[in-house]
Amino acid sequence: VGKPSKAIMDIAISSLRVAAKECLMIGDLLQYDIVAGNAAGTDTAYVLSGVGTREDLDHFAISPTYGIESLEALG
Repeated sequence: VGKPSKAIMDIAISSLRVAAKECLMIGDLLQYDIVAGNAAGTDTAYVLSGVGTREDLDHFAISPTYGIESLEALG
């Protein structure tokens, strides 16, 4: 079981003993990281400093909650 399976996200969230809405899935691949977070009901942050690009947002019908330039943007 792995991303973008909802099951792996449910296991991770359950192990943290928090609600999905209290989590933020951060990733640089829309089709894996962001899909997994969206499926699990978490907020998602698409990081543009890794593999992902702004152009990917136009090519995939996947919407992250946030788009950030780098992890430093999270504070």
